[in-house]
Amino acid sequence: MFLSLQHLGIPAQLAVSLAFQGTEGRRILEGLRQGRSLPDVLGTQSQWKLLKPLLKVMDLQQSVMTIRELAKTRNWKEKPVLGRLLYPAAILAGVYGMILFFDAMVLPMMLDFLEQDGLPALMRTVRVLYGLLLMTLLASGVCLYLGLEGQHAREIFLQPAYVRSSHSLYLASCLSALLRTQASTAMVFEVLEAMEGSRVFQTQIRRMKQSIRQGTGWQAAVAAVPWVDPLLVQHMETGLETGDVCGLLEVYIRQREKNRHMQMESLCRYLTMTAYGSVGFLAVLVYQVLLAPMNMLSAV
Repeated sequence: MFLSLQHLGIPAQLAVSLAFQGTEGRRILEGLRQGRSLPDVLGTQSQWKLLKPLLKVMDLQQSVMTIRELAKTRNWKEKPVLGRLLYPAAILAGVYGMILFFDAMVLPMMLDFLEQDGLPALMRTVRVLYGLLLMTLLASGVCLYLGLEGQHAREIFLQPAYVRSSHSLYLASCLSALLRTQASTAMVFEVLEAMEGSRVFQTQIRRMKQSIRQGTGWQAAVAAVPWVDPLLVQHMETGLETGDVCGLLEVYIRQREKNRHMQMESLCRYLTMTAYGSVGFLAVLVYQVLLAPMNMLSAV
């Protein structure tokens, strides 16, 4: 927005006051009044840390657009998706809590009524199954976190397809933006090293840079990374053959974003269906428990 306002001929300080709000806007205005350049002032803000390295190969407008695109790629609607996943997960946890409550507080007082129905054994089986389900979901979440954001992720956590595609999608977005500048390979990887990313991502970028210094081609260095998606390597090789690496990287980015969106939608849908099914099952189970004394009295 700031650049658009400046293109309209609006003075820099007025454009900053219109484009940036709150504390951020005040800090930028204060820096400009001190005689500092806009890129220097913006570079001190957390969301604009990439500006300084990107300005080595791009102008200000391209750098700002690239930062926004990379931020979309890294976040890519993950917060809304995680919010949708938390809802069914909370339902499942609530169902498990109700099962534990009935098993610990209600069933012991009604054993005389329920023993013949086999409900205590069924409740114990359900409790174990739900416990295993929640532990599996928790372990999967921890493994995904270690693979995506872990400080020192082991290779086993980098093997899931979702983790590989996440890192590869961000890498492809970075490479696509930098290769379009026609910068040298050394400069591209110098800027890549300064890019935001998880510790896993940054560590591998440094290793790629060192490998390139030793004479390895940049494509081979990328292909050797343990978390790189084989499909990304295939697109790069095809791009080298056709002379349009950036074009093939864009094709990969669009394809992966679409696939990831579909995968997360499917996961949300199945987990929500499981949660609602669990609520229905719990309702039937509780109904049977509460109905048992009446059945016994009617039988007498």
